[in-house]
Amino acid sequence: MAILAFCDHAIQQDGIYEVVNALDDPLFAENPLVTGAPHIRGYAGVPIRLPSGEKLGTLCAIHDAPMKLDQPARDRLASLARMVENLIRDRIDSREQT
Repeated sequence: MAILAFCDHAIQQDGIYEVVNALDDPLFAENPLVTGAPHIRGYAGVPIRLPSGEKLGTLCAIHDAPMKLDQPARDRLASLARMVENLIRDRIDSREQT
């Protein structure tokens, strides 16, 4: 059974998972999210971790055109993921204190 979710592949990585052109990628070329709406072509995702290190989900960017992130864009995506992790950590810390 093929995995439909791009994010399922991203969450298995430690860093950014990127698909430059989903139509050219053997994992995704026949994916309904590629062949139909939303017509994903470019994808980049990075895991979001809990303070324990367990992966909770992903933060991703998708586009209906092929895309390759340059290093500044990769850095911004990773930075946004760390911000989300910090917000989660702060929320957990505040709940533990009450």
